[in-house]
Amino acid sequence: MRSTAPSYDINSIINDYGAFLEMPRPGYIQDALALPHPKQHIFMALLVGIRTVKDVEIVKMLHSGIVMLSHYQDGVGDAIELPGVGMGDVTKLSPDELKSVMAGYDFEKWTHFSELMQAEQARNEGLVKEAKEANPLFGRSDQSPSWFASIAIAAWRIFSGARI
Repeated sequence: MRSTAPSYDINSIINDYGAFLEMPRPGYIQDALALPHPKQHIFMALLVGIRTVKDVEIVKMLHSGIVMLSHYQDGVGDAIELPGVGMGDVTKLSPDELKSVMAGYDFEKWTHFSELMQAEQARNEGLVKEAKEANPLFGRSDQSPSWFASIAIAAWRIFSGARI
């Protein structure tokens, strides 16, 4: 559940989101309101972490966190489950069992939010790539971030008071 008091501490946001993800629900798209902090705050904290953390394994975890963040979309309401999640190999179901699983499933809603999720992942990959290139761990610290990434990070600094 989202924190009621605003918190702009990057470490707190990342730690809260990490604890939240310890209870994963693979195969679901959920409402962004379920997140422990506003989605954009989590995204920016993860991106800043990718740019600044000095441990490759932690950078990989932060990158995974950004990918998982796309599974949380505004306006979803009740979580949307991919048909057959938790049922094992659905290809082995009989036609009657498969019809039962699909009965009442809202494919239009799944398709809509799945497309939003995939588009977000594609947008985020470019920003993650730039953040990694700016991190000396990856040997490309001479690269300048894009105009958008620079503005986003500057806005985060102003908004949070962070000294990054």
